[in-house]
Amino acid sequence: MKLSDIDFSAISRMMNGLSDDERAQLDSMANDMIASMQPKPEEEEPSVDYSEGLGLSDIYQELDGRTLDFLEQAWDLESFYEDTEADFSASVLFLQKALLNELRHHTLEARMMSLPQIMQLEQWQDLQSALLPVQTALYRAEYDVVSREELQAVKAQVLPLLLEVAGLQEEMPEEQG
Repeated sequence: MKLSDIDFSAISRMMNGLSDDERAQLDSMANDMIASMQPKPEEEEPSVDYSEGLGLSDIYQELDGRTLDFLEQAWDLESFYEDTEADFSASVLFLQKALLNELRHHTLEARMMSLPQIMQLEQWQDLQSALLPVQTALYRAEYDVVSREELQAVKAQVLPLLLEVAGLQEEMPEEQG
């Protein structure tokens, strides 16, 4: 149907034959139809900063910039999935990248080494037992599905290690007496 096929004089005669109540009802219906066709603005969820989302204190801001970028990417991926059954492997991989970057940042000869190779360096021997579960989580993230609970466990391992590798101490809250 084309615009030229519409008989506007017939429509005008129909409208003139309607009572004021019928016209108001027709206008209301037309307005409702137009309103329903308009796209509804999507409600934007409040965004949470990665340092707040990961529960990082201010001391973490002293880490290497790339490490912080990896932490932010890990948080972005974690917060993207609302489904608790989702696979959080990508978040684990970015947490591992953050740790690996920090290890490489503080060890000149480790620039091109993998995590198992870095674990063999004398400088990091005292952290070897702490790094072993992290390495296991890395393999799981590569070849298996990682649940939200497992991701939380990896974060609990990796985040304190980042500070230890960087030689930073997290401030303990003062006891109230």
